[in-house]
Amino acid sequence: MPTYYEVQKGVCISSIAFNHGFFWKTLWKDGSNSQLKSKRKDPNILHEGDTVHIPDLALKEESGATEQRHRFKLKGVPAKLKLKLMRPKLKAKKKEPSGSPAPGGGSAPGGLGGNSGGVGFITPIIIGDSKLTMDFSRELFQECVLGTGITFPTVPEGKARIRTIMTATHKKAELDQALEVLKKVGKRMGILA
Repeated sequence: MPTYYEVQKGVCISSIAFNHGFFWKTLWKDGSNSQLKSKRKDPNILHEGDTVHIPDLALKEESGATEQRHRFKLKGVPAKLKLKLMRPKLKAKKKEPSGSPAPGGGSAPGGLGGNSGGVGFITPIIIGDSKLTMDFSRELFQECVLGTGITFPTVPEGKARIRTIMTATHKKAELDQALEVLKKVGKRMGILA
């Protein structure tokens, strides 16, 4: 039975769709969401109190020969976002020397796991267990924080990690919010005490 979801703070169309078993485009293009679509224009900018129509899930069947192995791939998760930030031209600032530390000293966000010893804006959160790492990445995505799970063979076995990236365009409030989400999800999953 179709339902309506009232948008809460901290969710986006991707997380709403994911939690209900849909791709974000399916919800966004649903005819019952046309009023929301004309009001917001951008599927990634929803406001608290907006209403999203959630249609019934449709069963999809695939045929295949018996006694053979078949591979199915879920496409579209995680969603990818192209982002172009534009700023007024500012006077050039003095460039930091190459290899200068990232804000916060390159330590792992929220006290999670630790880092690989490197210094930079790409900050790994070492978790170790591959399944736990990917589950953690998925939970972060549902909270609208992108933390990419990296597992074997990209990194050695037992060194699975979440990769976070901080850029010059992030504001302190955004970083603080991301840290709170990392802590909340880490505690919920038993990664943090």
